[in-house]
Amino acid sequence: MTTPTPLTQQRQFVRDFLAASQQRSQRETAAQQQYAAGEKAAQEQHAGSLRAAQQSYTATIKTQDDTLRAQKSQINQAVDTIDAARRDAREYLRILDTPLSELPPALEDSTPQSPTVRDGKPVAALTAGAGRIRQLGINAGQLLEAKNRQRARQQKQVIGATVAVLILAVVGYFFYQRWNVEQSVAANRAALSSALAAASREGRSAVVNPVDGATYVPVPAGEFIMGSPESVGDDDEHPQHTVYLDAFWIMQTEVTNAQYARCVAAGACSAPDNSYWQDPAYGQHPVTDVDWNQAAAYAQWVGGRLPTEAEWEKAARGTDGRTYPWGDEQPDSSLANCCGFVNDTTPVGSYPAGASPYGVLDMAGNVWEWTADWYDSGYYSQSPAQNPTGPAGGDYRVLRGGSFYVDSAFVRVAGRRRYNLDIRIGLIGFRVASSSPGF
Repeated sequence: MTTPTPLTQQRQFVRDFLAASQQRSQRETAAQQQYAAGEKAAQEQHAGSLRAAQQSYTATIKTQDDTLRAQKSQINQAVDTIDAARRDAREYLRILDTPLSELPPALEDSTPQSPTVRDGKPVAALTAGAGRIRQLGINAGQLLEAKNRQRARQQKQVIGATVAVLILAVVGYFFYQRWNVEQSVAANRAALSSALAAASREGRSAVVNPVDGATYVPVPAGEFIMGSPESVGDDDEHPQHTVYLDAFWIMQTEVTNAQYARCVAAGACSAPDNSYWQDPAYGQHPVTDVDWNQAAAYAQWVGGRLPTEAEWEKAARGTDGRTYPWGDEQPDSSLANCCGFVNDTTPVGSYPAGASPYGVLDMAGNVWEWTADWYDSGYYSQSPAQNPTGPAGGDYRVLRGGSFYVDSAFVRVAGRRRYNLDIRIGLIGFRVASSSPGF
């Protein structure tokens, strides 16, 4: 082992001394840094405390200000409530005609509108001060509601009386109109009967109804052949049989739009459903779109009635059993408006060459015609031999004559069709008949 020399030992001592000095210097530096950090933290903590105290103070001041503003708003609202209650109460009492001298003191103009604020409780004080005024307003409002209810009852009574008077007036007018129509019908019946009786005595072959200006032709009493022979026509036209009819008169042509319009104007008929019944260009065309009841009402108004099915057929064919009104020849455009020759109605009486043996026109084509009879397909097997009037009831009424729309098979004088009596279409019209007094 080598023994260190004094020089080596001195060098080692110096190194140890320097290392110790360096460590001491580092410890001092660290202590200084730690002290500086602690000082800084203490300063920051103190500054934070100051800021927190300042914010707390500011929030407290703001809360106090908000409280004061809320109290002020509550005071203003309470004052407004008092003023509104005063106004309402005074208005209610004014409507009830209460003199100013009788107003309660709380409602007088001299009464302070804002009660005194005591004990730092503005809302409670204002509410207490407004209580009497509000109650007065409630009481006055109740009185006003009672008066309004009484007034409403009186108004209802007046309205009820007025409605009753109006109902009585309407009912009275209705009965007056009905009475007026009945009087008109009676007068018209007398006028037609008188005209027909005079024509019969004088032996005239035509007469004009003074009510609607329609021409009537006579059909004498006697027998005729009704229905179709076997193997001809439809089943409801059989059996062919002989019928005796009393004399009667029948319109020479179908009822026109112009004639029907007179009945509407007189209040005895309702308007037809066709759109041109008031058009002068269609005045002489047959009225269409009328149901059985409308046709019957018109016939009654002019003093007549709808022809029975038997009357219609005799007026159309005479006594020789012919197929068409003019004979057995098939129809053409000179004899009848049927078979698509025109495809519309034509003015009544436009086919004189197609007249029946009694001079009745348009019995084939133009429009179907309502008759008085109910329909029964088997009626011919049980109908009376004299003046048959059809079944006692049924679901349909009998139509005769065909229309412009159908072919020759449907315009035969024996052809029968049925329709609901409420039907209104542009292919259906009617004519009027009348029993002949003294004929």
